[in-house]
Amino acid sequence: MRQENFFKFNKYQFISNSSINNTNHTMSSSINKFCFQKIPVNILINLLNEGYTIDIIGIFPHFFEKYYFSLGYKDIVQVPFIYNKRLKKLNYIRPTFFIGKNFYNQKKIILSVPSGEDYIKHYTKIILHFLDIYFKNPKILTNIYRSSYHEKNIMEITGFNNQFIFTNDIVILGYIDEIYDNLKDKLLLISEQQNEYYISKRCKINNKIINFLGIKYSYWGNISQKIIERLLKCKVKEIIYSAKLGTLISHLDIYSKIYSPSEYIIIEDLKIKTKKFKLENKILKLFPFLNTQLHVSTPTILEQTYKQREFLSKMNVNSIDNEISQMAEVIYKKKLKVNFFSIHFPTDYLRKENERDLRTNFDLSNNRKSMAIFKKNKIIKEISYYLYQYFMEETI
Repeated sequence: MRQENFFKFNKYQFISNSSINNTNHTMSSSINKFCFQKIPVNILINLLNEGYTIDIIGIFPHFFEKYYFSLGYKDIVQVPFIYNKRLKKLNYIRPTFFIGKNFYNQKKIILSVPSGEDYIKHYTKIILHFLDIYFKNPKILTNIYRSSYHEKNIMEITGFNNQFIFTNDIVILGYIDEIYDNLKDKLLLISEQQNEYYISKRCKINNKIINFLGIKYSYWGNISQKIIERLLKCKVKEIIYSAKLGTLISHLDIYSKIYSPSEYIIIEDLKIKTKKFKLENKILKLFPFLNTQLHVSTPTILEQTYKQREFLSKMNVNSIDNEISQMAEVIYKKKLKVNFFSIHFPTDYLRKENERDLRTNFDLSNNRKSMAIFKKNKIIKEISYYLYQYFMEETI
């Protein structure tokens, strides 16, 4: 990689059309808990009261820790905060807080966010919400920096090579450990490859190669498109994504119903970015009752206000997340005959405005509780059953 491009970051002018609070967000009173479990609230309050200001920079934290001086900072110390204390093999490389100074000797809190415009937007909104609640002063967030080089070349920077994926592989993304554990007695493991960012387990079943591709960083929002683009370059046969989403149908579906959309749309705030489109979803030929029709992807969770909920309801959107439609769009635009489908389960419900006081047992603020984990494992086992039946079908 070219060194001058690696260290080139530009200021990002972040503009948000929506502000959130307990009265206008679909998570209602849970929105603060959701946001503030992701940041060291008390540490930030103390530092900001001491005159620190906040910079957000879109770079993997260990790169920042190694090259901070070349990025304009000095005297860097990592803030001791891990918001998710569960031991995870995948999706554990998350935003990290540091303190230090810039070259003007200004005291800085630096939030290092792994590459991706939507991920930066998401954490920027969390920080702005925190500043609004505790300081009523969003100007404390002084700078946001993005690198087009890091975002464009994320697969190269993270060492993804042709040892992970082979031609005609059927690639599974998402909850691969859980699905693999449910199916391993029926699979023949033929190869395994791992580096700092990826793990691949290639298995044989019914003369098909299933590649369980694990990603150790969060491929939030539009950065997921870079992963799909690379898989398509590897000439894979099929891409399956299995994770979690939000439902607009019913709060009773949380952890109890499987969603597999057949139509997609992408929006931001109240603006359509990509119009509705369809892709063939082959698992629906076997299990048509899994079809949940129109799905939307948005850059952030914090933009999901009652106004957006009403906007989506008018379009008959049934489910929402940050990646699914982004992934599908890559295949749709390239017009390739590569099958793609998602098979997800809801973890939260987007309330309508007249449902502000609706009580739900689970949402994104408590999805790590033991009962939520129990129910998650149960429905992933059900998803694994459908995938097994799908893989055993000779004509697919």
